[in-house]
Amino acid sequence: MNRALGRFEDVVWVIGDGRSGSSWFADLLAGTLGYRQLYEPFHPYMVEQFHGFALNQYQARGSSNERLREELARVFEGRINHPRVNSRAEGLLFDGLVVKDVFASLFAAWAIENFPAVKPVLILRNPFAVALSKSRHANYAWNRGPGELLQQSELAERHLRDDAGFLREIEERGDPLLNHVAVWAILHAVLFRQFAPGELHIATYEGALRDPDAEMQAALAFLGKDSDGLKIPARLLGRTALHSEESSVRAARETQGGGWKSQITSEQVWAGNLILARFGLDGLYVDDEPSPDLTRIAASLWRPPSEGQA
Repeated sequence: MNRALGRFEDVVWVIGDGRSGSSWFADLLAGTLGYRQLYEPFHPYMVEQFHGFALNQYQARGSSNERLREELARVFEGRINHPRVNSRAEGLLFDGLVVKDVFASLFAAWAIENFPAVKPVLILRNPFAVALSKSRHANYAWNRGPGELLQQSELAERHLRDDAGFLREIEERGDPLLNHVAVWAILHAVLFRQFAPGELHIATYEGALRDPDAEMQAALAFLGKDSDGLKIPARLLGRTALHSEESSVRAARETQGGGWKSQITSEQVWAGNLILARFGLDGLYVDDEPSPDLTRIAASLWRPPSEGQA
């Protein structure tokens, strides 16, 4: 009925690494806009339509992947029907779609190239906080280290050729936290290289914790929405996101995202910052706070198709 009424023509795609706060922000966005939420449709282990794809599947701009295009069309048109994907849909009538994914960073620019009406929003969280949370959820589906991403030959050739030895040395150290920092660096560096300035809105988890209304207003402006009359439902601000523990969420809110600092060593911070610097990402966060120049730094990594590989 929603499709027949044309209510799924407006599509927002919330992407981010796992444990980045994307579920919480997608809840806020869908509730504020009155949109149907599709929860992680591109999960190659949980959603049958995407079986056979890699975790964090890479797809270069300008390339062809008809199966991926067809399956994404089903998602962005609201034609997918799956219990897990529909688990965050509330109500019967909607004004659009919020699609939320944590394994889409490496093909997101290709997808927007093929579906230009879809509006992408990235949720960014401090890489050390993400790595620490992933390390504590070792039973979840994650890329355990950069070696798994190096196995994707096209990704390795186009983006990681000069860094392969460095990344293998990191993995050989056997520190799960540093492995997750390296994965975070790859995902975000490749993402920023493929999006031209202004094509992607970046929201931060830390900013949303500190001032959810301001972070939401910035996202709505990118989406071309008049924020007058659009307010985050109060019931969602305190709600725990799916697959998040109440205790960890409460701690993150109390520290506004900075609780990781007391839980990792100075040596890990030093080594992690070397990894981030290798990919030009060390300036995104200053200590535990998003840099005021975050958007500019991300945009500076863009590689125009005529100047670099997609």
